[in-house]
Amino acid sequence: MTLRLLIPLFLSTVAFGQDPIDRLVGIWKPVEGLKAPNWTSVQWTLTKTGPYSVHLLQEMTLKSGEKRQLEATVVCDGKQHGDEIRSSPFFVSPKGGTGTCDPKTLSFRTDLKGQAMDTEATFSADGKTLTYRRKLRSADGKQTEEAIVYAKQ
Repeated sequence: MTLRLLIPLFLSTVAFGQDPIDRLVGIWKPVEGLKAPNWTSVQWTLTKTGPYSVHLLQEMTLKSGEKRQLEATVVCDGKQHGDEIRSSPFFVSPKGGTGTCDPKTLSFRTDLKGQAMDTEATFSADGKTLTYRRKLRSADGKQTEEAIVYAKQ
């Protein structure tokens, strides 16, 4: 009887612990590749809120010295979401655009009026470094690529 009660508890704990978005929980800072047009520092604090979702607190210091914060919900469930829910903690879906995040890989795609951005996520073996490789395509078909590296604090 006790075994019957423990097996579902164990399986639900294992399943919850295997949520790929767990790898994002923590504090992240960009260390390479991110261009900063109007800020001097930025960090993202991600707190798990449920399966496939985290709460994002983005804190940045602008070049003027002003500090700003942004809060958002990030959902990585394989479904397409509008700009009210982010598909990535580090990139914003364009206003009026959509985003879809692959819950197995944490890679995602955003799209707005024919302009698509595909982003592949790769974690280091120790989980302390995350590299996003972005492929940007414009409506006229031009494509550029860039890599941005984040370090877990």
